[in-house]
Amino acid sequence: MNKNQLIKNLESKFISKKIENENKNYAGKTIFLGELVITFRTGKKTAIYPGHFIAVYKRHPYTNNTEPLLYTNYNYLIALSITDLKYSVFIFPSSTLLEQNIFSDQFSDQICGKGKTGFRVLNPHEISKKKKGNIIGKKNISMR
Repeated sequence: MNKNQLIKNLESKFISKKIENENKNYAGKTIFLGELVITFRTGKKTAIYPGHFIAVYKRHPYTNNTEPLLYTNYNYLIALSITDLKYSVFIFPSSTLLEQNIFSDQFSDQICGKGKTGFRVLNPHEISKKKKGNIIGKKNISMR
């Protein structure tokens, strides 16, 4: 199953979705499953660093600057990473991403408070080959 087939298969399970045009290079979507609100991204392989980069930002409506996502707007982030016909699905509760300073807990007219606009994940089958990819920000996160 190729990447597009896999994404379409996953999408068929959603109750409703909203495509995020600003994150279309990452197949960015907001998914609504009953009471749950999930943000979905596919990772992009980069030449320099191991793993896949996951973009998690929105644009401020007035300044057009990128901002970290507010954790109160989502219950989960689902990230899909594909390498050499192997794929991994990472499911992060928004509270975990807040603790790791990926999601933000503040908002002002200028910019969200702490938070990042992206991070890197490493497929489990790549862990023995690489050393950096399981780091989010500057902290190691256990992926169990």
